[in-house]
Amino acid sequence: MFIKLNLLVIIFFVSLISVSAQQGFEKYFGNTGVNDNGFGVLQSRDGGYIICGSADLDGVLIKTDLNGNVVWQNTYPSCNFESIRETSDLGYILAGTDYNSPYAGVYKKTDSLGNEQWNVLLNSGAFSHYGLSALQMPDGSFALLENDTYPFQEYMRIWKIDSSSQSTFWTKEINKVSNCSPGSFISTHDSALVIACGDFSYPYPHLIFTKISSDSSTTWKKDFGFPTTTNAGFSGNSVIETRDSTYMIVGYKVSGNPQSDYSLLLMMADANGDSLWTKNYYLKNSNDFPSIIQTRDGGFALIATVQYPSSGGSFDYRILLMKTNSDGDSVWSKEFTGLGINQAHQLIENSDGGFAIVGTSTDQQSNENFIYLIKTDSLGDLITSNNGIPYDEEQFSVFPNPAKDHFEIEIKNPTISSNLEMQLIDVTGRIVLNKALRNIHTTIPVNNTMPGLYHLKISDSQQTLFLKKIVLQ
Repeated sequence: MFIKLNLLVIIFFVSLISVSAQQGFEKYFGNTGVNDNGFGVLQSRDGGYIICGSADLDGVLIKTDLNGNVVWQNTYPSCNFESIRETSDLGYILAGTDYNSPYAGVYKKTDSLGNEQWNVLLNSGAFSHYGLSALQMPDGSFALLENDTYPFQEYMRIWKIDSSSQSTFWTKEINKVSNCSPGSFISTHDSALVIACGDFSYPYPHLIFTKISSDSSTTWKKDFGFPTTTNAGFSGNSVIETRDSTYMIVGYKVSGNPQSDYSLLLMMADANGDSLWTKNYYLKNSNDFPSIIQTRDGGFALIATVQYPSSGGSFDYRILLMKTNSDGDSVWSKEFTGLGINQAHQLIENSDGGFAIVGTSTDQQSNENFIYLIKTDSLGDLITSNNGIPYDEEQFSVFPNPAKDHFEIEIKNPTISSNLEMQLIDVTGRIVLNKALRNIHTTIPVNNTMPGLYHLKISDSQQTLFLKKIVLQ
């Protein structure tokens, strides 16, 4: 049973359409006074997106069109959703946590409109259990990944159930494996299951990589410590099977201080789970690499959460999108600042060759979380290079930023149309200030405007010319 709510959806975006029909935008979804988190995303067959996550203590499922505008939203009480996958009947299988005590893994099967068809709760004891991931097998059955947090013996458990959730075929415990993400659990071309996580029973983690056959037997299990020193370790965050039936694992290497000193680990493994090569990249000391995909050109793309030094009392956690070639060599990387504190959760490649990322973004002024959806072109840009729209500061200057009582807008290019309008838009999408720009230099008083993060938009009668984040203190 689910509840459909006509909620105020907070949508605030950059949306640009290029002559090549690729689009880029950032959008935020949420409700005033509610902490919202985005965890999983799929592209629907109409080009839009299906996003799963949470709103305080309720699970949410959001359907958007291809421009990120909400088509419908469903809310499910007392749970969250950490992963979503499409099923053979074009519905969805969701995995997350039921918040009734003690916590249980919750798995919901819905139709294509989010209508619940069945629900499974997994909790085999008095301690908290969490649903991390679920997927449909080629025979129509479902595999569920559950995190059992029994004290000092945390482990993962896989359940295989029938297509209607009425029978359990088998369960299997993956001992001494924890810190898995939804992307660490996949099905393979030969109807097996693969999991890549971390074993934290050592001073430094070991990457555990294992394959489970359709009858629950272990095909192989690999344990990757760090081979050249005792003061280092590996852990896995996400894994995919490539088109040639090898595996690409993304995780992290830790060396020195086991609570820090992280770098990105890419490991290519053969069909037997043996390592073929590894690559390492230092990405702002991050150990959060929740999603990797193989791109249509045979290379790979991954996301991370990276941390910059705080400034002026504000934190700076960014979402990083990184593209590599087929050998794991970095081709480019792009960063997205959101509302200031961001966490990446899932990456997909779009049908147009671009990318979509879902995560969570926190407004540091209100301390509220929003579901954060990013759509880029094939180069990871929100703004394509051939759309002719000058979103740069060679045309306009805005200062000071942050601003307290006022800020200034200077038009640097005298050939720009004189019929310009400035809008100051808050995170709810509400226009709080609207002013015509008739002079090269304009002062905008903001002493009666609430402190917070805003977007400043400058447009002429035909198009948006400039968009910039600005903080009012």
